[in-house]
Amino acid sequence: MITQSFGNRGDTCGTSLKTAWTVTAVACAVVLLVQQSIQARQAGTRAVLVVVPAQSASTQLVRVTADDGPAVTVDRTQSIDVRTGKPVSLVCTLSSGLTLRTTLIDGETSITLPTITKDRLVVTDSAGVGVVDAKVTARGVASRWTWTNTVISGLNGLARIEHPETSGRDVARVDAEGFTPYEAEIALASNHDAHISLIAGATIAGTVLTQQATAGQTIVRLVRVTTTRDRVQQSLIETTFAWRNVAAGEYVIEALVKGSGMRSIGPILVKAGQYVNLGPIDVTPSAALEGVVHDEDGAPLINARVRLTPIDDVHVALAEAVTDRSGRYRFAAVIPGEYRPELFVEGSGWRTFPFEPIVLTPGEAKRRSLAWSKDCSLAIRFNLMGALTDATYSISLPVTERPTTFRVSSESVEQRFAAVPCEGAAVIARRDSAGETYFIPLVSGANEFVVSVWPPKAPVSMQVLTGGQPLSGVSVWTMPHGSPQTVAKTTTGPMTDETGTMIVSIPSEEAPTLYLQGANGWSEVDRAEFRRDGSRVILSLPGTIIRGRITDSRGRPLAGVTFLGTIKDSDGSSQTLPPSAVTLFKGRSDQEGAFFIPGVAVGQWSIQLLRQTQTQVSRTVDVDVRERSAAILNVIMGDR
Repeated sequence: MITQSFGNRGDTCGTSLKTAWTVTAVACAVVLLVQQSIQARQAGTRAVLVVVPAQSASTQLVRVTADDGPAVTVDRTQSIDVRTGKPVSLVCTLSSGLTLRTTLIDGETSITLPTITKDRLVVTDSAGVGVVDAKVTARGVASRWTWTNTVISGLNGLARIEHPETSGRDVARVDAEGFTPYEAEIALASNHDAHISLIAGATIAGTVLTQQATAGQTIVRLVRVTTTRDRVQQSLIETTFAWRNVAAGEYVIEALVKGSGMRSIGPILVKAGQYVNLGPIDVTPSAALEGVVHDEDGAPLINARVRLTPIDDVHVALAEAVTDRSGRYRFAAVIPGEYRPELFVEGSGWRTFPFEPIVLTPGEAKRRSLAWSKDCSLAIRFNLMGALTDATYSISLPVTERPTTFRVSSESVEQRFAAVPCEGAAVIARRDSAGETYFIPLVSGANEFVVSVWPPKAPVSMQVLTGGQPLSGVSVWTMPHGSPQTVAKTTTGPMTDETGTMIVSIPSEEAPTLYLQGANGWSEVDRAEFRRDGSRVILSLPGTIIRGRITDSRGRPLAGVTFLGTIKDSDGSSQTLPPSAVTLFKGRSDQEGAFFIPGVAVGQWSIQLLRQTQTQVSRTVDVDVRERSAAILNVIMGDR
C-alpha cells in the first residue's frame, strides 16, 4: 500500500510542491499490479508490480504501456502482459503530461516510480519581456528513467515543469512564434527559476518560377552553411514559400525539381529579426546533357543508369536516364547548375565522379561521355560469435540507392559489392542492437571488412565503483571489445544513481569495451571485467584520478578547452591496456576551467589540450598516475 505525503521545503503552496510516496501497511493508496491471474496468464509472461504515486489533483498516473503495446488506462484492477526472456520497455504517462520511460530486465518483479517535483522556467525575449504561449519541451534523465514533458508558458513567460526530483542533465527546447527555436541544458531547482532568453527569428520568403508540368513537384530546402551542412527546413511547394523563426546565420537555398535538376541560391547572410525576400527563383530546365557510357575497353554499355546528383549530397537523385543500344544517354531538359554524375550497371555496381562535375549554363547543350570501371570493390564478412537466431543489418553506400538490408541467422556469411564509389564511406548499422554502427572508408582497390555478430545485448543492473565508492551521475554503455566502431557519444541516456547503479545493455562476451559519459566528456575502459552479485554485475574501477584546472596567463579560468588523454609506456610506445580501468578520455573543461576524470589506469599519461581563439593554441602535457592517488594538473594556456 502507498500513502501520499507532501514536502515543500519551507512553503505549503509553493511551486516546489513535491509528491512523495511511502509504502505503508494501513493507508489507502494506488498500486498497479501488472499481471494476469495464474489461470489466465499466458505462457511467457511474468507479473510485475508497478508502485505509483497516490492520486492527487496535481499529478496522476493515467496510463502504462509495455513494449509498445496497447496503452492501459490505470485503475485499481487493470492488468498488463509483461513478457519473459527479454527486456521490456515500460512507458508511464502522468496527467501533467510527464512521460517516464525505463527498461525492465528479465526477472525484475517490481519497480517504483521516481519522486516527482515541479519547478519553474521563465521564457523571455532579448529585452527581458516574458514570452507567452511558448511551447517548452523538457527532457532529462533520473537514474534508470528518461523523462519528457511539454508545457506552454503563461503570464510573464512562466512555465511550470513537472519532472523527477533526482533528474540531472536536463535539456529544454523552446518554440515560440516570431523567435528562433532554442535548445540548451537547464538547471531546474526549487531555490531559483531557470531562465531562457529567445532571439527574434528571421523570415525567408520567395517564389519559384517553373513549368506548368512540374508545378507542385518543387522541393525547397534551407541549408545552413556549416562544416556538416545543417538542413534546417524543407518544403514541397506549388509556387511560393516562407520560412519563419529562422536563426541568424549563413544559408543556401536549394530548389529541387524531380526529373529536372536543382537551382542553388546563396550563400546569404541572415540577421536576427530580418525579413529576406529572395524574389523569383527561376528553375526553368533550359539546358541539355547527352553522351555515351562505355566500358574499360571502349565498348558501349546498354541499360546503364546515369543519374545527376547535387555536388554535396550524393544520396539525392535529381534526374535519371538509361543508355540505349548505342550506350547513349540524354537529358533533354535540365535546370542550369552544377551536378555530379553517378553510374549504375546492373549486376556490377556503382561508379561516381567526385572530381569531374558537370556545369550547365542556361540554354547550353553539353556532351559528356562517361567511362565505366571497377576501381573499388567491397566485401563484408559477418562472423557469428555466439548462439544467434537472427540479426538484421543495413548497408548504406555513398550513392542514391536505398540501403541494402542483410540478414544473418545461423552461419557466417559474406556480402560482396563488385563495384562501389572510391569515395566517402560505407555505413553498416545493426537494427536490433542499439549503438552498433560501423563506418568503412572506401579507397581505391579491394575494400574488405569483418563484422563480429554477437547475440543481442542483454540489459542488466550494473553498479560502477571507483576506489570502492559508487560513481554516480554518469551514463554507461558497452561495445564488443576490439570492434572498429564509431561510437555515438551521448549525454541524454540514463545515468547511474547515488549508489552507482543503472540498467545497461552489455554484450555476451566476457570483457567488452565500456564507455562512461560524465559532465566533462567521455572515458573508455578498453576491457571491462565484471564480478557478479546475484542478478547484478559490478564494475570496480581503480581509485586513481586525473583532475586539474586550465587558466589563461592572468589566472582566469578557460572554459571549453578540449582535452584528449591517452596512456603510454615509459618509452612512448603503446602498451597492453589494463582491464577495468579508464585507458582513454576526451572532453572539455567546464565553466571554472576544471576537469575531473576518475578511475584512470596507473601509468604514464599524455594529455593534449586545444584552445580555440582567433587561432588554435595547443599544448601536450605528460602526467604520471600512481596507485590510489590523484594526479593534479594545472595548466596555463596563452593566446598563441
